[in-house]
Amino acid sequence: MALFANLHDAGQVMADLVAERTGVADVLVGTPIDPPTGPGEAIRITLMWVTPQPTHRNDPPELDGIGGLTPPPVTVAAYFMVTTYGTAPDTDPIQGYNLLGQVLQAFHGDPVLQLPLTFAGVVPLGTGRLSVVHVPTAADLMEKMFSPLQIRHRPWALFEAGPLQLASLAAPGAQPPIVHPGGIRLGEIESLSPPAIERITPETAAVGGRIRLDARLSGAPVRVSIGDVRVEAADLSIPTAGGPIFVDLPVAPGDEVEEGSYDVTLTVGRLVSEPSPLTVSGLAAGNLDAPLPSAHSLAGGDLVLTGAGLATTSEVYFWPDAGLQAPDEIHAIAPAAPPVDGSVVIAPADLTAAGVPFTALRVSARVAAHRFTSPVLLELVP
Repeated sequence: MALFANLHDAGQVMADLVAERTGVADVLVGTPIDPPTGPGEAIRITLMWVTPQPTHRNDPPELDGIGGLTPPPVTVAAYFMVTTYGTAPDTDPIQGYNLLGQVLQAFHGDPVLQLPLTFAGVVPLGTGRLSVVHVPTAADLMEKMFSPLQIRHRPWALFEAGPLQLASLAAPGAQPPIVHPGGIRLGEIESLSPPAIERITPETAAVGGRIRLDARLSGAPVRVSIGDVRVEAADLSIPTAGGPIFVDLPVAPGDEVEEGSYDVTLTVGRLVSEPSPLTVSGLAAGNLDAPLPSAHSLAGGDLVLTGAGLATTSEVYFWPDAGLQAPDEIHAIAPAAPPVDGSVVIAPADLTAAGVPFTALRVSARVAAHRFTSPVLLELVP
């Protein structure tokens, strides 16, 4: 859409393009020549009528560039008749016809004008994009064109130029209030990433057991949801800030986590993590609880692993959490004392004798000939 100061400028833009493309010096915006005077070639561009653009009749006020509102411009389509004249228009019309063909070729090659034009010597007029379209004509339209002009027939063509806008003459709206030098500035905006549960251990826990969540946090946890059961922050165990979260599976009637498969989510502020799977099995299945940090140190004596269904434990297996590089990195140790249903005890001397490294380990108990508990994490320290 092109914006002009007046309608004459729209015709002058068309005249500038025609003069550039045809090389004719006498190209003017005005009425047709009748009768032609002199032997020179000439082209006249005549504004015939304008029509409003229906879709712009109810345009709202526009911003004036400094925060105020200004009335919308007038938006129209303008129709221009182009007539051409040769060196001898009455006796030899060849050049007049030739010029008309060149005008058609000029607008066919440049149907959309990017304003202002940049030809040498041309006064910059208008801004935006102006479309120029050759209008189909018939005999009745030719009669309606020439009858009001009361002139003899000349080579001519009709073009529609638009949509073009004329700036409103109405007074601009009120200006915005003056603000502090430098303008209004917004404070820094911080975008927080949602929390992410990286791992749940054990992946299969006992009813009433304890699980460990290793997570990526953007703040203090608000709750852990296990299916529809919510464990609020006050009931979560977080020994170190930003460290793993330990959750005791609720067993209170009406709020218990029973046997089944669950989606576990972590809430920090208003952000909720993607769900991670957890399986909860019966007390007789044999499961280890996630060891609390207090159980990771051997300074206090035996290593005690708690859980459910552990009375049949024959061996406890230790291997690096980072993964195995050789088979001998798997260490099998028998309990130091007959296991009971809720715990298994490993003597520090047996750990040392087996060569168990002091590092992050995975631990699993063998509770039957071909059945092992889901591994838990143990950061073993002296």
